[in-house]
Amino acid sequence: MPMIPETAIVTLACQRIGAWHSIVYTAFAPHAVRERMEDAESKIYVVEYWTEYGTEI
Repeated sequence: MPMIPETAIVTLACQRIGAWHSIVYTAFAPHAVRERMEDAESKIYVVEYWTEYGTEI
């Protein structure tokens, strides 16, 4: 997830309920992300599909 407000909100929510969490940024290769999620036996994924950086005039 990019550095957007939702990233902080999800992280703080996980900490509040005591859930294990791992933030994966775009620098990870697809196979590395898959391995990390399989190793963690993740049950819930929070993803962000689109981010608009600034606007053009």
